[in-house]
Amino acid sequence: MPKGALSGNLLHQILEEIDFTQQAEWESVVLRLLKRYGKPFSDFDTAYFTTMLAHIVEADLQAGTQSFSLNIVPQTQRFSELEFFYRMKQWQPAEIRKLLGNAYAVQLTDEEINGIMHGYIDLLFEHNGKFYVLDWKSNFLGYSIQDYNPTALQQAMTDSNYHLQYLVYTVAVQRYLKHRLPDYDYNARFGGVFYLFLRGLRKGKQNGVFFHKPPKETIETLDDLLGK
Repeated sequence: MPKGALSGNLLHQILEEIDFTQQAEWESVVLRLLKRYGKPFSDFDTAYFTTMLAHIVEADLQAGTQSFSLNIVPQTQRFSELEFFYRMKQWQPAEIRKLLGNAYAVQLTDEEINGIMHGYIDLLFEHNGKFYVLDWKSNFLGYSIQDYNPTALQQAMTDSNYHLQYLVYTVAVQRYLKHRLPDYDYNARFGGVFYLFLRGLRKGKQNGVFFHKPPKETIETLDDLLGK
């Protein structure tokens, strides 16, 4: 798989369009998208991608006491490319640093900003009554499966400021679910955040899987800091 944004865009689109539970239908989706993207993927056959997809949807996802794979998550429980806008009364870097402390390695601009927070979440899905944020990452960390171990993933998360990204996403989902579910409770209904490093995922394994559930107090305080 070539390095770079084009590979990431292709994989994101394939994963957005396939049904995780219907492996027999993947080949037609892959073939159509390979034709659309053309070079440098013209030499790849569909089997390469369907094998990769099987590793992705059958990777072992651990979330607290929950253990499952994406191949049991139906399309009816998925919301792909969830776009969000939420009001940001004021971006307060000093207060945010104080809140996050050493628990999250984040990089913040010192500028105080007012406006709208806008973004896209790759996938929001529900499993066993809990909602999960999922982000697909095609980052190249090395050629060996061991290059996608927990220590390497933590470093990649820090280097790319992904901790800040998923905190922003979690605030968006918190606001969305509070609006949609009158009885919403963070601890009971929010399962956490998965960042899946696609090149390192393997069936039944946890390589390439980063998971974290921020404490309720952190998300609620960050939500208040950003303003309503």
